[in-house]
Amino acid sequence: MLLVSSLVAALVALVLVACLPPRGPRKSPPQSEDEGTVFLFEGQSLADASPAALEILAHGSPDLPEWPRLMAILRPRFPDLKTELKTLHDRAPGGQDVVLHEPGGTGTLRLRRHRQTLRLTLTGPDRGGAAEATVRALHDELEIHRAALEAAPVLIWQQDKAGDVIWANRAYLDGLLRRPGGPAAPAWPLPRLFLDEGAAGANGRPVPRRISLLKEEARLWFDHVTVPQGEGSLHFALPADAAVQAEKSLRDFIQTLTKTFADLPIGLAVFNRARELVLFNPALTGLCGLEPEFLGARPHLTEVLDRLRETRMMPEPKNYKSWRQQITRLERDAENDAYEQTWTLPSGLTYRVTGRLHPDGAIAFLFQDISAEICMTRRFRAELETGQAVLDTMPEAIAVFDAAGVLTTSNAAYAQMWGHDPMDSLGELGLSEAGARWQGRFRNDAAWQKLQTALWASGGRTGWAGVLHMRNGIPVETRVAPLSGGALMVGFIRLPLGAGAANPAGSTLSAPFR
Repeated sequence: MLLVSSLVAALVALVLVACLPPRGPRKSPPQSEDEGTVFLFEGQSLADASPAALEILAHGSPDLPEWPRLMAILRPRFPDLKTELKTLHDRAPGGQDVVLHEPGGTGTLRLRRHRQTLRLTLTGPDRGGAAEATVRALHDELEIHRAALEAAPVLIWQQDKAGDVIWANRAYLDGLLRRPGGPAAPAWPLPRLFLDEGAAGANGRPVPRRISLLKEEARLWFDHVTVPQGEGSLHFALPADAAVQAEKSLRDFIQTLTKTFADLPIGLAVFNRARELVLFNPALTGLCGLEPEFLGARPHLTEVLDRLRETRMMPEPKNYKSWRQQITRLERDAENDAYEQTWTLPSGLTYRVTGRLHPDGAIAFLFQDISAEICMTRRFRAELETGQAVLDTMPEAIAVFDAAGVLTTSNAAYAQMWGHDPMDSLGELGLSEAGARWQGRFRNDAAWQKLQTALWASGGRTGWAGVLHMRNGIPVETRVAPLSGGALMVGFIRLPLGAGAANPAGSTLSAPFR
Protein backbone atom coordinates (compact mmCIF):
# COMPACT_ATOMS: atom_id res chain seq x y z
CA MET A 1 0.00 0.00 0.00
CA LEU A 2 2.97 2.35 0.52
CA LEU A 3 3.87 1.95 -3.15
CA VAL A 4 0.27 2.68 -4.13
CA SER A 5 0.21 5.88 -2.05
CA SER A 6 3.54 7.07 -3.46
CA LEU A 7 2.44 6.46 -7.04
CA VAL A 8 -0.87 8.18 -6.45
CA ALA A 9 0.87 11.24 -5.00
CA ALA A 10 3.01 11.54 -8.12
CA LEU A 11 0.03 11.09 -10.45
CA VAL A 12 -1.97 13.71 -8.57
CA ALA A 13 0.67 16.29 -9.37
CA LEU A 14 0.53 15.37 -13.07
CA VAL A 15 -3.25 15.50 -13.25
CA LEU A 16 -3.44 18.84 -11.48
CA VAL A 17 -1.15 20.36 -14.06
CA ALA A 18 -3.01 18.78 -16.98
CA CYS A 19 -6.54 19.43 -15.76
CA LEU A 20 -6.47 22.79 -13.96
CA PRO A 21 -6.73 25.96 -16.06
CA PRO A 22 -3.34 27.46 -16.89
CA ARG A 23 -2.05 30.34 -14.89
CA GLY A 24 -2.33 33.83 -16.35
CA PRO A 25 0.74 35.22 -18.05
CA ARG A 26 3.04 37.24 -15.91
CA LYS A 27 4.21 40.63 -17.05
CA SER A 28 7.88 40.62 -17.92
CA PRO A 29 10.07 43.62 -17.25
CA PRO A 30 11.00 45.38 -20.45
CA GLN A 31 14.30 44.36 -21.91
CA SER A 32 16.25 45.27 -24.95
CA GLU A 33 16.40 42.91 -27.87
CA ASP A 34 20.17 42.88 -27.60
CA GLU A 35 20.11 41.82 -23.98
CA GLY A 36 17.81 38.84 -24.48
CA THR A 37 17.31 36.37 -21.67
CA VAL A 38 20.60 35.77 -19.89
CA PHE A 39 21.63 33.06 -17.38
CA LEU A 40 25.03 33.14 -15.68
CA PHE A 41 26.20 29.88 -14.04
CA GLU A 42 29.32 29.07 -12.07
CA GLY A 43 29.49 25.33 -12.24
CA GLN A 44 25.88 24.29 -11.61
CA SER A 45 25.08 27.23 -9.33
CA LEU A 46 23.18 30.21 -10.68
CA ALA A 47 25.38 33.29 -10.21
CA ASP A 48 23.15 35.86 -11.92
CA ALA A 49 20.20 36.10 -14.28
CA SER A 50 18.16 38.73 -16.05
CA PRO A 51 14.56 39.30 -14.91
CA ALA A 52 13.26 37.42 -17.95
CA ALA A 53 15.55 34.50 -17.15
CA LEU A 54 14.32 34.39 -13.56
CA GLU A 55 10.75 34.34 -14.84
CA ILE A 56 11.51 31.33 -17.03
CA LEU A 57 13.14 29.49 -14.12
CA ALA A 58 10.12 30.27 -11.95
CA HIS A 59 7.96 28.18 -14.29
CA GLY A 60 10.20 25.13 -14.01
CA SER A 61 9.93 22.32 -11.50
CA PRO A 62 10.49 23.76 -7.99
CA ASP A 63 11.88 20.40 -6.84
CA LEU A 64 14.95 20.76 -9.08
CA PRO A 65 18.01 22.98 -8.53
CA GLU A 66 18.53 25.82 -11.03
CA TRP A 67 20.82 23.99 -13.47
CA PRO A 68 18.78 20.77 -13.97
CA ARG A 69 15.62 22.89 -13.93
CA LEU A 70 16.92 25.03 -16.80
CA MET A 71 18.09 21.96 -18.71
CA ALA A 72 14.60 20.45 -18.39
CA ILE A 73 13.18 23.65 -19.93
CA LEU A 74 15.70 24.16 -22.75
CA ARG A 75 16.53 20.64 -23.94
CA PRO A 76 13.11 20.00 -25.55
CA ARG A 77 13.66 23.17 -27.64
CA PHE A 78 17.36 22.56 -28.34
CA PRO A 79 17.96 18.78 -28.62
CA ASP A 80 21.73 19.23 -29.22
CA LEU A 81 22.22 21.23 -26.03
CA LYS A 82 23.88 18.42 -24.08
CA THR A 83 26.34 17.64 -26.88
CA GLU A 84 27.23 21.29 -27.45
CA LEU A 85 27.77 21.87 -23.74
CA LYS A 86 30.29 19.04 -23.70
CA THR A 87 31.97 20.46 -26.81
CA LEU A 88 32.17 23.88 -25.18
CA HIS A 89 33.60 22.38 -22.02
CA ASP A 90 36.36 20.65 -24.00
CA ARG A 91 37.40 23.88 -25.71
CA ALA A 92 39.91 26.33 -24.33
CA PRO A 93 38.33 29.14 -22.26
CA GLY A 94 37.61 32.27 -24.25
CA GLY A 95 37.09 30.39 -27.50
CA GLN A 96 34.35 30.87 -30.05
CA ASP A 97 30.75 30.99 -28.84
CA VAL A 98 28.39 28.12 -29.57
CA VAL A 99 25.05 29.11 -31.07
CA LEU A 100 22.12 26.68 -31.16
CA HIS A 101 19.06 27.26 -33.33
CA GLU A 102 15.63 25.96 -32.41
CA PRO A 103 14.52 23.29 -34.92
CA GLY A 104 11.37 24.52 -36.67
CA GLY A 105 11.43 27.75 -34.66
CA THR A 106 13.12 31.13 -34.58
CA GLY A 107 14.70 31.05 -31.12
CA THR A 108 18.46 30.88 -30.58
CA LEU A 109 20.62 29.95 -27.61
CA ARG A 110 24.15 31.32 -27.36
CA LEU A 111 26.67 29.60 -25.08
CA ARG A 112 29.84 31.37 -23.91
CA ARG A 113 32.37 30.09 -21.36
CA HIS A 114 34.84 32.21 -19.44
CA ARG A 115 36.92 30.16 -17.00
CA GLN A 116 34.37 28.53 -14.66
CA THR A 117 31.52 30.81 -15.73
CA LEU A 118 28.98 29.79 -18.38
CA ARG A 119 26.74 32.42 -20.01
CA LEU A 120 23.56 31.28 -21.74
CA THR A 121 21.68 33.87 -23.81
CA LEU A 122 18.21 33.00 -25.10
CA THR A 123 16.81 35.30 -27.80
CA GLY A 124 13.62 35.42 -29.87
CA PRO A 125 12.38 37.28 -32.95
CA ASP A 126 10.99 40.23 -30.98
CA ARG A 127 11.02 41.91 -27.61
CA GLY A 128 8.66 39.26 -26.26
CA GLY A 129 11.39 36.61 -26.26
CA ALA A 130 11.10 35.96 -22.55
CA ALA A 131 7.33 35.63 -22.70
CA GLU A 132 7.62 33.34 -25.72
CA ALA A 133 10.18 31.20 -23.91
CA THR A 134 7.96 31.00 -20.86
CA VAL A 135 4.91 30.03 -22.88
CA ARG A 136 6.96 27.49 -24.82
CA ALA A 137 8.35 25.99 -21.61
CA LEU A 138 4.87 25.72 -20.13
CA HIS A 139 3.55 24.22 -23.34
CA ASP A 140 6.35 21.65 -23.46
CA GLU A 141 5.82 20.74 -19.82
CA LEU A 142 2.08 20.40 -20.40
CA GLU A 143 2.69 18.12 -23.38
CA ILE A 144 4.98 15.94 -21.26
CA HIS A 145 2.35 15.70 -18.54
CA ARG A 146 -0.40 14.87 -21.03
CA ALA A 147 1.74 12.21 -22.66
CA ALA A 148 2.56 10.72 -19.26
CA LEU A 149 -1.10 10.60 -18.26
CA GLU A 150 -2.14 9.04 -21.57
CA ALA A 151 0.59 6.39 -21.36
CA ALA A 152 0.08 5.63 -17.66
CA PRO A 153 -1.06 2.01 -17.08
CA VAL A 154 -3.33 3.38 -14.35
CA LEU A 155 -6.98 4.34 -14.72
CA ILE A 156 -7.29 8.07 -13.90
CA TRP A 157 -10.45 10.15 -14.05
CA GLN A 158 -11.97 13.34 -12.65
CA GLN A 159 -15.48 13.75 -11.30
CA ASP A 160 -17.43 16.90 -10.51
CA LYS A 161 -19.42 17.40 -7.34
CA ALA A 162 -22.41 15.64 -8.94
CA GLY A 163 -20.32 12.53 -9.54
CA ASP A 164 -20.17 12.90 -13.34
CA VAL A 165 -16.91 11.95 -15.05
CA ILE A 166 -15.62 15.12 -16.74
CA TRP A 167 -12.15 13.89 -17.74
CA ALA A 168 -10.39 10.53 -18.08
CA ASN A 169 -7.12 9.21 -19.42
CA ARG A 170 -6.60 6.61 -22.16
CA ALA A 171 -6.52 3.62 -19.77
CA TYR A 172 -9.93 4.60 -18.37
CA LEU A 173 -11.42 5.02 -21.86
CA ASP A 174 -10.04 1.65 -22.95
CA GLY A 175 -11.60 0.00 -19.93
CA LEU A 176 -14.88 1.76 -20.66
CA LEU A 177 -15.00 0.64 -24.29
CA ARG A 178 -13.98 -2.96 -23.55
CA ARG A 179 -16.37 -3.73 -20.74
CA PRO A 180 -19.43 -5.90 -21.53
CA GLY A 181 -22.28 -3.70 -22.71
CA GLY A 182 -20.01 -0.68 -22.95
CA PRO A 183 -20.52 2.09 -25.53
CA ALA A 184 -19.03 1.80 -29.02
CA ALA A 185 -17.64 5.33 -28.66
CA PRO A 186 -17.15 7.66 -25.69
CA ALA A 187 -20.21 9.76 -24.82
CA TRP A 188 -20.41 12.90 -22.72
CA PRO A 189 -20.46 12.91 -19.81
CA LEU A 190 -18.41 9.75 -19.66
CA PRO A 191 -20.04 6.76 -17.95
CA ARG A 192 -18.65 5.64 -14.61
CA LEU A 193 -16.74 2.37 -14.70
CA PHE A 194 -16.99 1.88 -10.95
CA LEU A 195 -20.24 2.63 -9.15
CA ASP A 196 -18.81 2.49 -5.63
CA GLU A 197 -15.52 4.35 -5.60
CA GLY A 198 -15.73 5.36 -1.95
CA ALA A 199 -14.58 8.67 -0.51
CA ALA A 200 -11.26 10.24 0.38
CA GLY A 201 -9.65 9.49 3.70
CA ALA A 202 -9.41 11.77 6.71
CA ASN A 203 -7.90 15.21 6.03
CA GLY A 204 -8.11 14.52 2.30
CA ARG A 205 -5.33 11.94 2.48
CA PRO A 206 -5.65 9.13 -0.10
CA VAL A 207 -6.69 5.79 1.35
CA PRO A 208 -6.41 2.83 -1.06
CA ARG A 209 -9.38 0.47 -1.21
CA ARG A 210 -10.02 -2.60 -3.34
CA ILE A 211 -12.64 -2.43 -6.12
CA SER A 212 -13.39 -4.75 -9.05
CA LEU A 213 -14.62 -4.61 -12.62
CA LEU A 214 -16.25 -7.39 -14.64
CA LYS A 215 -14.63 -7.85 -18.05
CA GLU A 216 -15.44 -10.73 -20.41
CA GLU A 217 -16.61 -13.00 -17.55
CA ALA A 218 -13.39 -12.27 -15.69
CA ARG A 219 -13.19 -9.99 -12.68
CA LEU A 220 -10.41 -7.40 -12.71
CA TRP A 221 -9.23 -5.94 -9.43
CA PHE A 222 -7.89 -2.46 -8.72
CA ASP A 223 -6.51 -0.51 -5.79
CA HIS A 224 -8.60 2.66 -5.90
CA VAL A 225 -7.73 6.02 -4.37
CA THR A 226 -9.85 9.18 -4.24
CA VAL A 227 -8.22 12.61 -3.90
CA PRO A 228 -10.33 15.77 -3.34
CA GLN A 229 -9.92 18.51 -5.96
CA GLY A 230 -11.95 21.63 -5.43
CA GLU A 231 -15.61 20.67 -5.39
CA GLY A 232 -14.88 17.49 -7.32
CA SER A 233 -12.42 14.66 -6.96
CA LEU A 234 -9.63 12.84 -8.75
CA HIS A 235 -9.66 9.05 -8.92
CA PHE A 236 -6.86 6.55 -9.50
CA ALA A 237 -7.29 2.80 -10.03
CA LEU A 238 -4.09 0.76 -10.05
CA PRO A 239 -4.34 -2.81 -11.44
CA ALA A 240 -4.21 -5.23 -8.51
CA ASP A 241 -4.86 -8.61 -10.12
CA ALA A 242 -1.38 -9.89 -9.25
CA ALA A 243 -1.76 -8.69 -5.66
CA VAL A 244 -5.22 -10.28 -5.34
CA GLN A 245 -3.91 -13.57 -6.72
CA ALA A 246 -0.91 -13.46 -4.38
CA GLU A 247 -3.18 -12.73 -1.41
CA LYS A 248 -5.47 -15.62 -2.39
CA SER A 249 -2.49 -17.97 -2.73
CA LEU A 250 -1.25 -16.83 0.67
CA ARG A 251 -4.67 -17.39 2.25
CA ASP A 252 -4.90 -20.86 0.71
CA PHE A 253 -1.40 -21.66 1.90
CA ILE A 254 -2.18 -20.46 5.43
CA GLN A 255 -5.40 -22.49 5.45
CA THR A 256 -3.47 -25.58 4.37
CA LEU A 257 -0.89 -24.99 7.08
CA THR A 258 -3.62 -24.36 9.63
CA LYS A 259 -5.36 -27.63 8.79
CA THR A 260 -2.03 -29.46 8.88
CA PHE A 261 -1.06 -27.90 12.21
CA ALA A 262 -4.48 -28.71 13.64
CA ASP A 263 -3.90 -32.43 13.02
CA LEU A 264 -0.36 -32.48 14.39
CA PRO A 265 0.10 -34.24 17.75
CA ILE A 266 3.05 -31.90 18.39
CA GLY A 267 2.32 -28.56 20.05
CA LEU A 268 3.39 -25.57 17.92
CA ALA A 269 3.95 -22.00 19.13
CA VAL A 270 5.35 -19.32 16.78
CA PHE A 271 6.55 -15.99 18.18
CA ASN A 272 7.27 -13.01 15.92
CA ARG A 273 10.31 -10.74 16.03
CA ALA A 274 8.77 -8.89 19.00
CA ARG A 275 8.34 -12.29 20.71
CA GLU A 276 4.55 -12.12 20.59
CA LEU A 277 2.63 -15.35 20.01
CA VAL A 278 1.22 -15.17 16.48
CA LEU A 279 0.43 -18.81 15.71
CA PHE A 280 -0.44 -21.91 17.74
CA ASN A 281 -2.25 -25.18 17.13
CA PRO A 282 -4.82 -27.10 19.22
CA ALA A 283 -2.21 -29.62 20.38
CA LEU A 284 -0.43 -26.83 22.28
CA THR A 285 -3.47 -26.22 24.47
CA GLY A 286 -3.81 -29.92 25.24
CA LEU A 287 -0.13 -30.57 25.94
CA CYS A 288 0.61 -27.43 27.93
CA GLY A 289 -2.75 -26.79 29.56
CA LEU A 290 -2.94 -23.22 28.19
CA GLU A 291 -6.37 -21.73 27.55
CA PRO A 292 -7.17 -20.69 23.94
CA GLU A 293 -8.32 -17.29 25.26
CA PHE A 294 -4.90 -16.68 26.79
CA LEU A 295 -3.06 -17.78 23.66
CA GLY A 296 -5.38 -15.77 21.40
CA ALA A 297 -4.43 -12.56 23.24
CA ARG A 298 -0.94 -12.74 21.64
CA PRO A 299 1.00 -13.04 24.92
CA HIS A 300 4.74 -12.39 25.05
CA LEU A 301 7.16 -15.32 25.19
CA THR A 302 7.99 -14.62 28.83
CA GLU A 303 4.28 -14.53 29.69
CA VAL A 304 3.77 -17.94 28.11
CA LEU A 305 6.72 -19.41 29.97
CA ASP A 306 5.56 -17.80 33.22
CA ARG A 307 2.17 -19.44 32.74
CA LEU A 308 3.84 -22.81 32.05
CA ARG A 309 5.80 -22.41 35.27
CA GLU A 310 2.68 -21.53 37.25
CA THR A 311 0.83 -24.59 35.93
CA ARG A 312 3.87 -26.83 36.56
CA MET A 313 4.15 -27.67 32.86
CA MET A 314 7.88 -27.07 32.75
CA PRO A 315 10.77 -28.05 35.05
CA GLU A 316 10.66 -26.13 38.32
CA PRO A 317 13.75 -23.92 38.80
CA LYS A 318 15.55 -23.67 42.12
CA ASN A 319 14.89 -19.94 42.44
CA TYR A 320 13.45 -17.04 40.48
CA LYS A 321 16.87 -15.67 39.48
CA SER A 322 17.89 -18.94 37.91
CA TRP A 323 14.46 -19.05 36.27
CA ARG A 324 14.98 -15.70 34.52
CA GLN A 325 18.46 -16.80 33.46
CA GLN A 326 16.94 -19.96 32.06
CA ILE A 327 14.41 -17.92 30.05
CA THR A 328 17.16 -15.68 28.66
CA ARG A 329 19.23 -18.71 27.75
CA LEU A 330 16.24 -20.41 26.15
CA GLU A 331 15.54 -17.42 23.89
CA ARG A 332 19.23 -16.99 23.01
CA ASP A 333 19.69 -20.66 22.16
CA ALA A 334 16.54 -20.64 20.05
CA GLU A 335 17.83 -17.61 18.14
CA ASN A 336 21.00 -19.61 17.47
CA ASP A 337 18.79 -22.49 16.26
CA ALA A 338 20.36 -24.67 18.95
CA TYR A 339 17.66 -25.10 21.61
CA GLU A 340 16.56 -28.67 22.26
CA GLN A 341 15.83 -29.96 25.73
CA THR A 342 13.93 -32.73 27.44
CA TRP A 343 11.57 -31.45 30.12
CA THR A 344 10.74 -33.91 32.89
CA LEU A 345 7.59 -32.55 34.50
CA PRO A 346 6.44 -33.03 38.10
CA SER A 347 3.43 -34.94 36.75
CA GLY A 348 5.72 -37.63 35.36
CA LEU A 349 5.29 -36.58 31.74
CA THR A 350 8.32 -35.97 29.57
CA TYR A 351 8.36 -33.37 26.79
CA ARG A 352 10.93 -32.74 24.10
CA VAL A 353 11.04 -28.97 23.46
CA THR A 354 12.76 -27.66 20.33
CA GLY A 355 13.34 -24.04 19.31
CA ARG A 356 13.88 -23.06 15.68
CA LEU A 357 14.74 -19.61 14.32
CA HIS A 358 12.98 -18.33 11.20
CA PRO A 359 14.68 -16.02 8.64
CA ASP A 360 12.46 -13.06 9.59
CA GLY A 361 13.53 -13.25 13.24
CA ALA A 362 10.55 -15.27 14.44
CA ILE A 363 11.00 -18.28 16.73
CA ALA A 364 8.99 -21.50 16.57
CA PHE A 365 8.80 -23.84 19.56
CA LEU A 366 7.74 -27.46 19.20
CA PHE A 367 6.39 -29.38 22.22
CA GLN A 368 6.37 -33.17 21.81
CA ASP A 369 5.13 -35.62 24.42
CA ILE A 370 7.76 -38.39 24.52
CA SER A 371 6.55 -39.96 27.77
CA ALA A 372 5.67 -43.26 26.07
CA GLU A 373 9.01 -43.29 24.28
CA ILE A 374 10.90 -42.60 27.50
CA CYS A 375 8.84 -45.23 29.34
CA MET A 376 9.60 -47.78 26.64
CA THR A 377 13.28 -46.89 26.72
CA ARG A 378 13.37 -47.28 30.47
CA ARG A 379 11.54 -50.59 30.28
CA PHE A 380 13.88 -51.83 27.58
CA ARG A 381 16.89 -50.73 29.60
CA ALA A 382 15.50 -52.50 32.68
CA GLU A 383 14.99 -55.68 30.67
CA LEU A 384 18.54 -55.49 29.38
CA GLU A 385 19.87 -54.99 32.88
CA THR A 386 17.80 -57.94 34.14
CA GLY A 387 19.01 -60.14 31.31
CA GLN A 388 22.60 -59.14 31.98
CA ALA A 389 22.18 -59.90 35.67
CA VAL A 390 20.85 -63.36 34.79
CA LEU A 391 23.83 -63.99 32.50
CA ASP A 392 26.24 -62.88 35.20
CA THR A 393 24.86 -65.52 37.61
CA MET A 394 25.58 -68.35 35.16
CA PRO A 395 28.80 -70.35 35.64
CA GLU A 396 29.22 -70.74 31.88
CA ALA A 397 31.42 -68.11 30.21
CA ILE A 398 29.20 -66.73 27.44
CA ALA A 399 29.92 -64.37 24.56
CA VAL A 400 27.32 -63.39 21.93
CA PHE A 401 28.26 -62.05 18.48
CA ASP A 402 25.88 -60.50 15.96
CA ALA A 403 25.58 -61.44 12.28
CA ALA A 404 28.52 -59.14 11.45
CA GLY A 405 30.71 -60.87 14.02
CA VAL A 406 30.70 -57.99 16.53
CA LEU A 407 30.49 -58.80 20.24
CA THR A 408 27.16 -57.63 21.62
CA THR A 409 27.12 -59.11 25.12
CA SER A 410 29.08 -61.28 27.54
CA ASN A 411 28.84 -62.22 31.20
CA ALA A 412 30.99 -62.02 34.32
CA ALA A 413 32.17 -65.64 33.97
CA TYR A 414 33.58 -64.84 30.52
CA ALA A 415 35.47 -61.80 31.86
CA GLN A 416 36.89 -63.89 34.72
CA MET A 417 37.90 -66.79 32.48
CA TRP A 418 39.63 -64.71 29.80
CA GLY A 419 41.10 -62.03 32.01
CA HIS A 420 39.32 -59.03 30.46
CA ASP A 421 35.80 -57.62 30.35
CA PRO A 422 34.72 -57.15 26.72
CA MET A 423 31.71 -55.13 27.93
CA ASP A 424 34.12 -52.23 28.43
CA SER A 425 34.63 -52.15 24.65
CA LEU A 426 31.21 -53.36 23.58
CA GLY A 427 30.67 -52.96 19.87
CA GLU A 428 34.40 -52.78 19.17
CA LEU A 429 35.54 -56.38 19.81
CA GLY A 430 34.92 -58.77 16.92
CA LEU A 431 34.83 -62.53 16.54
CA SER A 432 38.27 -62.47 14.91
CA GLU A 433 39.86 -60.67 17.88
CA ALA A 434 38.11 -62.98 20.34
CA GLY A 435 39.16 -66.05 18.33
CA ALA A 436 42.78 -64.91 18.37
CA ARG A 437 42.61 -64.61 22.18
CA TRP A 438 41.10 -68.08 22.47
CA GLN A 439 43.68 -69.59 20.11
CA GLY A 440 46.46 -68.25 22.31
CA ARG A 441 45.10 -70.24 25.29
CA PHE A 442 43.95 -73.47 23.60
CA ARG A 443 45.97 -76.28 22.06
CA ASN A 444 45.93 -76.41 18.29
CA ASP A 445 44.44 -79.89 18.09
CA ALA A 446 41.61 -81.53 16.15
CA ALA A 447 38.96 -80.14 18.53
CA TRP A 448 40.22 -76.59 17.97
CA GLN A 449 40.08 -77.10 14.19
CA LYS A 450 36.45 -78.21 14.48
CA LEU A 451 35.64 -75.13 16.58
CA GLN A 452 37.12 -72.90 13.90
CA THR A 453 35.07 -74.68 11.26
CA ALA A 454 31.90 -74.08 13.28
CA LEU A 455 32.75 -70.40 13.81
CA TRP A 456 33.67 -69.56 10.21
CA ALA A 457 31.84 -72.16 8.16
CA SER A 458 31.32 -70.91 4.59
CA GLY A 459 27.93 -72.57 4.32
CA GLY A 460 26.60 -70.82 7.40
CA ARG A 461 27.22 -71.13 11.09
CA THR A 462 26.39 -74.47 12.66
CA GLY A 463 26.04 -75.73 16.18
CA TRP A 464 28.96 -77.55 17.72
CA ALA A 465 29.95 -78.87 21.14
CA GLY A 466 33.15 -80.46 22.30
CA VAL A 467 36.02 -80.38 24.75
CA LEU A 468 39.04 -78.18 24.12
CA HIS A 469 42.24 -78.32 26.14
CA MET A 470 44.08 -75.28 27.33
CA ARG A 471 47.84 -75.26 26.97
CA ASN A 472 48.16 -76.08 30.70
CA GLY A 473 46.04 -79.20 30.14
CA ILE A 474 42.78 -77.98 31.71
CA PRO A 475 39.80 -79.29 29.69
CA VAL A 476 37.11 -76.78 28.70
CA GLU A 477 33.72 -77.88 27.52
CA THR A 478 32.87 -75.57 24.63
CA ARG A 479 29.75 -75.07 22.59
CA VAL A 480 28.72 -72.93 19.62
CA ALA A 481 24.99 -72.19 19.21
CA PRO A 482 23.49 -70.24 16.27
CA LEU A 483 20.87 -67.69 17.31
CA SER A 484 18.12 -65.91 15.40
CA GLY A 485 19.09 -63.14 13.03
CA GLY A 486 22.47 -64.69 12.24
CA ALA A 487 23.84 -64.16 15.76
CA LEU A 488 26.14 -66.66 17.41
CA MET A 489 26.70 -67.66 21.04
CA VAL A 490 29.93 -69.27 22.29
CA GLY A 491 30.07 -70.81 25.77
CA PHE A 492 32.95 -72.20 27.86
CA ILE A 493 32.90 -74.29 31.08
CA ARG A 494 36.09 -75.47 32.76
CA LEU A 495 36.15 -79.19 33.58
CA PRO A 496 38.18 -81.08 36.19
CA LEU A 497 41.49 -82.49 35.01
CA GLY A 498 41.01 -85.81 33.23
CA ALA A 499 37.47 -85.03 32.12
CA GLY A 500 36.50 -84.82 28.46
CA ALA A 501 38.56 -87.83 27.37
CA ALA A 502 35.44 -89.55 26.07
CA ASN A 503 34.95 -86.87 23.43
CA PRO A 504 38.36 -85.33 22.93
CA ALA A 505 37.73 -84.06 19.42
CA GLY A 506 34.22 -82.90 20.09
CA SER A 507 31.17 -83.34 17.87
CA THR A 508 28.58 -81.27 16.08
CA LEU A 509 25.72 -80.94 18.55
CA SER A 510 22.76 -78.71 19.02
CA ALA A 511 22.02 -79.74 22.62
CA PRO A 512 23.10 -77.43 25.44
CA PHE A 513 25.58 -78.34 28.19
CA ARG A 514 24.43 -80.75 30.82
